[in-house]
Amino acid sequence: MTINIGLTLGLIMSIILNIFTLWYARALLGRLAWISQNINDLVQIIEVYKANLEGVQNLEQFYGDQEIKNLALHTASLLDVLEDYKEVVLVTEPIEYTENDLENQQKEQQNAEKEVEEKHVLYAGTRERNS
Repeated sequence: MTINIGLTLGLIMSIILNIFTLWYARALLGRLAWISQNINDLVQIIEVYKANLEGVQNLEQFYGDQEIKNLALHTASLLDVLEDYKEVVLVTEPIEYTENDLENQQKEQQNAEKEVEEKHVLYAGTRERNS
């Protein structure tokens, strides 16, 4: 009797723990997706800022200004750091296949199917008696 109670309590605790783990994993994946989107947006915003800053630096009145040149260099280094973060977070983005990739996958599947067929050519199966 006490074994049944212990097993029942263990089962209930296991179910509760599994539900909590699934909820927590889903919450973490949601946060990771949100961070991925925000990093991509941040990289795009800073790239536009860098292009505008370089445009200002090339204007006649600011050409050769050391402060703007330093800002452009700082922006470039910031973009390099953000690119590293972007590469890490790209895990959450879906993989895009080209037509060549899809064709290669189809060829591999066809080759695998042919190999399976070739393996079973000599196998006749079980023989039944016809009386």
